[in-house]
Amino acid sequence: MMTLMDLMACGVAQDYIYAVTPLLEDALMDRDLVHRQTAASVVQHISLGVAGLGCEDALTHLLNFVWPNVFEVSPHIIQSVTGAIDGCRVALGPCAILSYLLQVCAVVRGTRWGSVCAGPRTPWAWC
Repeated sequence: MMTLMDLMACGVAQDYIYAVTPLLEDALMDRDLVHRQTAASVVQHISLGVAGLGCEDALTHLLNFVWPNVFEVSPHIIQSVTGAIDGCRVALGPCAILSYLLQVCAVVRGTRWGSVCAGPRTPWAWC
């Protein structure tokens, strides 16, 4: 599948992105590391193939499945996931990736910092 997406021209990748999205979802949630690595590489290639063609909804959906794999420790998966995130950055823009980073920080800050700051709430407090 990766070779197929790599060889597709820009217009052809746009036709197939919605057909292969469920396959990539399943592969990105699989227990096997090789399936997740291959799926992340396919997401990288297909996101670079459809950059600027109006498939941002499918790419955002795939990025939701790629993002949890950032915490893997295998160097091969780290390289594939980083490539997929970079491909989505090119296709979706850097603001989409930055919003993922800030969204996680806001959730962690909202749920975790309440227990850290047990003292009185002052406007100049660090939390």
